[in-house]
Amino acid sequence: MVFVMDENFQYGENGKLLVRHSYYSAEGMLYQIVTRVVDELKIIVTNNPELYVKLLSIKAMGE
Repeated sequence: MVFVMDENFQYGENGKLLVRHSYYSAEGMLYQIVTRVVDELKIIVTNNPELYVKLLSIKAMGE
């Protein structure tokens, strides 16, 4: 399963993922995808280098 995260996603100072308002509930879509993935989840980050770096640091903590 693939989920695309763009400039509408960011981490707040409190460490929580924030989603800017969009037509569809991005938080709801992310929750559905993460809770329903069976084998692999692939996240594509586009136009958001800060989020990309943050996700890489989270991934490194789990290794």
